[in-house]
This record gives sequence, C-alpha cells and structure tokens, in this order.
Amino acid sequence: MCYEVILAEPSADKPTPPSTSPRPKSMTAEEIEQKLLQAEERRKEDYAQKVRLGHEEAIRQLEERIQAKIAVATNKRESEILKKLETLREHDRRAEMVRANKERIMAAEKQDAASSG
Repeated sequence: MCYEVILAEPSADKPTPPSTSPRPKSMTAEEIEQKLLQAEERRKEDYAQKVRLGHEEAIRQLEERIQAKIAVATNKRESEILKKLETLREHDRRAEMVRANKERIMAAEKQDAASSG
C-alpha cells in the first residue's frame, strides 16, 4: 500500500464557515419578562398535558379492570343460575318419581282392598 502526500499552499478561495447566528439585539426588561412568562406558560401546558395523559391512562386501566371484574361476575352468576336450574330439574325428577311410586302404591292398595273385599 502506498500513499502520496501533496503539500500545497493553502488556497485563499476557500469558503468561510458560516457564522453561528447574528448577535441578538439587547433585550429590554419587558421583553425578557414576556419571554419568561411565555416559557412558564409552555411549562404549565406541558405539565397539564402530562397530567391529562396520566389521568387518561389511569382511567383506561380502571375501565379495563372493571370490565374484567364484570366479566368474572357475569360468568359466576350464569354458572350459579345453571347450577340452580339443574338442582330444580333434579328436584322435579325426584318429585315425579315420588308421585309415580305413590300412585303405584295406592293402586296396589286399591287392588288388595278390592280382592279382599
């Protein structure tokens, strides 16, 4: 690998770097006060927006928790209702069996009384 170094006189036609910014004119006390008030107002607005976003996020999370609790309560309620309905159906089946047995016993007693009498 080989490098060639050229030493040359600096050229005068190089562009000058741009100046940073023009020096601001001296500000009056009123202008400084106005700028301070504007900055304070911006800070207040930023803070209010952060608070608002924080409240909105908290409200969203609260709504999600409430919806989850409602879903759990609804499922539990439906489960309890179905369980009670099944209990009532079972009770009706037992009552029907008792009625059928009672009728059969009464019919047997009538038949025994008719055959003995």
